[in-house]
Amino acid sequence: MEAYFRRVLAFARARVRREDAAQDLVQDVFLACLRFLRRGPLRQEERLDAFVLSTARNLAYQHFRNTRLRRREVDLGDNHPAPDFLPQLEIQERKGLVASALRQMEPADQQVLRLSLVEGWKPGQIADHLGLPAEVVRQRKSRALRRISEILRTSRSRAASEGDIQVREPQ
Repeated sequence: MEAYFRRVLAFARARVRREDAAQDLVQDVFLACLRFLRRGPLRQEERLDAFVLSTARNLAYQHFRNTRLRRREVDLGDNHPAPDFLPQLEIQERKGLVASALRQMEPADQQVLRLSLVEGWKPGQIADHLGLPAEVVRQRKSRALRRISEILRTSRSRAASEGDIQVREPQ
C-alpha cells in the first residue's frame, strides 16, 4: 500500500482541497482497502491500482455528501451573512413555469414526456405501451419539448418586460 500513498494523497488533495480532510480521506481509503482484502483475495490482482483509486473516488464522493448534509445543519449565528436563496427561488420558479407549460399541452403529449423524461422509457417502450409507432412517439416528444421551450421563452420574456423577474439564461 505504501506504493499508492502519494497517488491517493494527491488525488485526495485535489478533490477535497483541505489538507486535514485529505489526510483523513487517505486513511479511510487504506482502511477500507485493507478491510476488503482481509475478506479474501482481489479477483484481478493486476488491477490493485484501479481498486485503490476507485475506493478513493467513492470515499471522496461520500465525503462530499456528508459535508453537504452537515452544512445544512450548521447554525450560522449572527456573524455570518444570510444564505443566498436566489438559486433556490429560480429553481422553484422554473418548476412552476414548466408545470404551467405542461398543463397547456395535450394529455397525450404530457404522457409521452412523463414516460420519457420522468420514467426513463425509450421511444420503443412508450410506443408499445401506447400502441403507437415509435416514430410517432419521437415526433410527439420532439413537438412537446419545442412547445414547452416556446411557452417558457414567452413566459420569461413577458415577466421580464413587466419587471417581475430578471431574465438570466440557465448555466
